[in-house]
Amino acid sequence: MKKARPRKLVSLCIGVLGQHLEDIINDISEFTAFFPPHIKLAIMSVARRRRLLNDDVLVSLVDSSWKILDISGSEVTDVGLATVAHTCSNLWAVDISRCEKISAAAVSEIICHCPSLEILRCGYDPQLNASASFGLLYSLFIIAMFYFSGP
Repeated sequence: MKKARPRKLVSLCIGVLGQHLEDIINDISEFTAFFPPHIKLAIMSVARRRRLLNDDVLVSLVDSSWKILDISGSEVTDVGLATVAHTCSNLWAVDISRCEKISAAAVSEIICHCPSLEILRCGYDPQLNASASFGLLYSLFIIAMFYFSGP
């Protein structure tokens, strides 16, 4: 019989943080500044699953090296998403599905400030789908005007 390997210390620490996230969520910005990007992403994931993810938490955790952002079903608004767009210009996949507080303006921010964006998931909410579609069309119009106006 094989002996089970012990969990890594990082995994144990994230587990403890996750168990007590409700207790420390208001002070999260005080200690996450020194965390590596993958740990911040893991904490954001736990906050999202526990329905604790909002603008304050997202802005406290955001890291410029992130390439993937999943804020689906969260309370993040246009302000939080715009902050991420300005901070994380290397995003290539963003999931904003079931985010009722995000409009076309924030979708435009992501599209305009993240040139590597390949995947934008915004399903399950007809209003958001309409907003995202409008934001995408508007952004494409602006890009086309810039591109065809020439020097």
